[in-house]
Amino acid sequence: IATETQVAEHARLEKTIIESEERVRKLEAERRELLASQGSRKATISNMETQLESAKHQLLSSQTELSDLRALYNQI
Repeated sequence: IATETQVAEHARLEKTIIESEERVRKLEAERRELLASQGSRKATISNMETQLESAKHQLLSSQTELSDLRALYNQI
């Protein structure tokens, strides 16, 4: 009886180990996906920040040009 119990316990533990290893593999794959996604988001944010700075410079340039044109029209 002790041998049957030991065999059953051994089989149960082996099954638990296999399930745990599979869970670890899945979690590692999910982690890799999340890290890749995070890198992609960081690149997108960086690109958007660059576009924002460019738009700010264009706005400032347009405002300056408009101010100059208004001054010119007021002189006419």
